[in-house]
Amino acid sequence: MTGGHGGMGKAICKELGKTSAIVLAGRNPAKLETAKAELDELGVESDLCKTDIADRAQVQALADYAASLGSVKQIIHTSGVSPSDTGTENIIKINAVGTVNMVEAFYPVLAKDGVMINFASVAAYTMPQTDEWTEAFEAWNEPNFYDRLLSHAHASEAHRQSTGNCRKSAGADSGRTLGPSL
Repeated sequence: MTGGHGGMGKAICKELGKTSAIVLAGRNPAKLETAKAELDELGVESDLCKTDIADRAQVQALADYAASLGSVKQIIHTSGVSPSDTGTENIIKINAVGTVNMVEAFYPVLAKDGVMINFASVAAYTMPQTDEWTEAFEAWNEPNFYDRLLSHAHASEAHRQSTGNCRKSAGADSGRTLGPSL
């Protein structure tokens, strides 16, 4: 469980912990310890593994550790950062590359009847949608993928800082009604 010390992750841990042992993973040891103490009080068996999901080697170590404990049947990935307090480069490293790292490390150890759930962030919607971004993501399997993303991230970050976090969609008018989008 990545992000198991946050609100959504902790709620999931409390439910899954009724029938499964939990491995809590995250970058902040103090938050992990606090979450573990809360889970311990509920009788949930949990282990801690300090992990930065943006670091492929740390994610592989997490997968190896989880597999060493027994059958890996549920992988819940809730870690992510917000553009309100994180720069574009770190959003890409954590929200995008981190998710790829999780899938690549855990897929080989996932039990045949297991499931992996990746929660997504809306952070990508704060970046301008450009042809360059589209082309960069279409090249996801190429060796220079991450470098291309970072070059676009730097350009987007500069644009975001110069215009603020708000942007108007093409054809938008001031008289439209705003509401939830599904």
